[in-house]
Amino acid sequence: WLSGEDWVGLLGMNLSGIPGETFPEARFRGNNSNLSGSYRDWGSNAAGFAPNGSWIFSDDFSWLINNHSIKIGGEYRHYFLDNNGAQNTGSYTFHNENSGQPGFVDETGFAFASYILGEAQSTSMGIFGMDPRDRSKNIALYVQDDWKVSSTLTLNLGLRWDIPTPYYEKDSQMSGLDKSLPNTAADGFLGALAFLEPGQRYASRYYGQIAPRVGVAWAVNDTTVVRAGYGINFSPPIKDGWYTSYTAGFNGSNNQPSRTGEFREAAVYNWDEPYPAYTAELPNLDPTQLNGQGISFYDPGTNRLPMVQNWNVGVQFDVGWDTKIEANYVGNKGSRMNLPMYLNGAQNQVELQYMSLGNTLLDDIEDHPEIPKPYPSFTGIVSQALRPFPQFRGINTHRMNAGWSRYDSLQISFTKRSDFGLSFLGSYTYGKARGTSDTSGPGNYYDYGQDFYNLDADYSTTQFHYPMDLKFTWMYD
Repeated sequence: WLSGEDWVGLLGMNLSGIPGETFPEARFRGNNSNLSGSYRDWGSNAAGFAPNGSWIFSDDFSWLINNHSIKIGGEYRHYFLDNNGAQNTGSYTFHNENSGQPGFVDETGFAFASYILGEAQSTSMGIFGMDPRDRSKNIALYVQDDWKVSSTLTLNLGLRWDIPTPYYEKDSQMSGLDKSLPNTAADGFLGALAFLEPGQRYASRYYGQIAPRVGVAWAVNDTTVVRAGYGINFSPPIKDGWYTSYTAGFNGSNNQPSRTGEFREAAVYNWDEPYPAYTAELPNLDPTQLNGQGISFYDPGTNRLPMVQNWNVGVQFDVGWDTKIEANYVGNKGSRMNLPMYLNGAQNQVELQYMSLGNTLLDDIEDHPEIPKPYPSFTGIVSQALRPFPQFRGINTHRMNAGWSRYDSLQISFTKRSDFGLSFLGSYTYGKARGTSDTSGPGNYYDYGQDFYNLDADYSTTQFHYPMDLKFTWMYD
């Protein structure tokens, strides 16, 4: 490959649309480390690039009139992510059993010997019928007025209106769970894979994202100032979630599974031969193709982006001797916050009330006629039968705006300046941070929710909560 050989073509994989710049991966496995050789995997079965970014167009103007300083403007944001990749472009697993003596594969054979012979225990290759072109847009209008009401009173007023467009694929090549679609392979039980029509999207624009802001500063007298403020902020329309895809049916795989030959130790493929052609048609529009597997669900409510309300009120005193003391109450409340610990599979969780069944959950449903089947042709274990959508395993999504948070704090500070360049600053904060999650995600790999159906159980003090914080600083200028 490094010398310019088109190994993808030589192995016959280019018939399935695999680009020549990739190199099929060779994996070495064995029944123990001596028989596998403990070799690292060779080659790389991935190639491609994914240009992404945003276009931002904005314009505003300022207007000074009497005691007002007014700013009015607008903004348009276009986010894009173009996936041009070829993941899983072919891998071969070489195992000691394919060069060992039948019946003695725990003692004979060597993975590298199987590699020399070209005898693969199993192979895998992804087939890509489309490259997703993810898009999202946001239109915003805003106005702000700094109003000097009098020599002692100033108001800061503002209003922003955002109109977010849901995350979508440029050519509507998206698929996901439709909870109201009868599943013909599950006796009509609701829930099946559905495909968007051209121009269709999973969610519509949301016109209720209005963010007011107000601030006030009042000089009560020469030594006392009162300040207060309130405002609302929304998160940007980003795609949080790396492992969730809405492309089922558009891509496929051409795998040769292990131990499907004439006998256990027989190789399923020798790479001196052209790779078997992929004969299925893409896209595969079968609404039942993911039965027994995981499926993705795009919740239309995710277009109502996470919102945080912020507020504060405080008073500042000049106590003389170049010393000022300030006390503030600062708080915020988060709504529709993302819950990354529930993104991967939790929407098909078995309700906790069934945990009392104990090991019965692992039994075959046929052994418990007292537990009704979700549909007549269902086969499997009891716990699977008790899922909301028993025809699927986990239900994944890219965002789940169902959490909330709260922060309250008392913040006290003082500053002291001296005539000879020495200044002191001290601050003390007493607060409490609570929420249903410690992070907005993605990448929240090690935190798990307790009960998808009872989010109150997750509401507690956060990992970044510090009840008290005391700081003291001095500076010399």
